[in-house]
Amino acid sequence: MPQKLFLNSYLLSIVDGAWSSQTALGWYKTLIADKYNSVAPGQKKHGRPSVSPEDEATIISLAQANHSWGYKRIQMTLVHLGIEVSFMTVKRVMNKYGFFLSYNRVVSSFSLTMT
Repeated sequence: MPQKLFLNSYLLSIVDGAWSSQTALGWYKTLIADKYNSVAPGQKKHGRPSVSPEDEATIISLAQANHSWGYKRIQMTLVHLGIEVSFMTVKRVMNKYGFFLSYNRVVSSFSLTMT
């Protein structure tokens, strides 16, 4: 008999008189599930933290005021304002609110003088 099965049957024989074996196994499974649950109280959640509504409003206001700015430029402006987000977060928020970057950008006067 493997060691694991022997140990489980031994533990079940100890509690046999007080509770049913299914009750003890249910408690054990709940204990193990809580131990390895990554979102249990006091444990760190996985992934990037969500963007606050205030930060989303700042991203949208920058996108509305500066039509020719891209995701990276808006992200760098947010860094200077003290808001740490990635440019992919800026892209996701802008796309969520319908700000898609077009390829028909405003041509700057500098690029016109170079031709």
